[in-house]
Amino acid sequence: MSEINNYDRFYQSFHSSIFYRFLYDRFFWNKFYRFKKNRENPNVLPKDDSAYGLIGRYFKYTLFLIFIYTILLFIFPEDIANSFKINLPEEIIFKYIGITLLILSLIWILIAQFQMKKLMANRN
Repeated sequence: MSEINNYDRFYQSFHSSIFYRFLYDRFFWNKFYRFKKNRENPNVLPKDDSAYGLIGRYFKYTLFLIFIYTILLFIFPEDIANSFKINLPEEIIFKYIGITLLILSLIWILIAQFQMKKLMANRN
């Protein structure tokens, strides 16, 4: 395996772990805090066939498939990487654009979270 493939493998697994950490922080700790505060279940997505239930079910399936893909990538790196190969442009400008968009989206999410916190504080 060349150095580039090792870098790509690390890069994919590193960003998958950041993604899971973000979901863990946003969903688990937020719900745990609300449960301790109110003593009621903060999960509001129903388990029926309504639109909310369908979206929640698809979101669970997507997270499960991403988890399986990450595990398979660690177990069979050559097979999985070749099976799901996406040829992207290799120019450095695209990498800088991608990093810039990731940072901007993180800032946007943090601002939205802060504004929602202020809005909820003003309601009470």
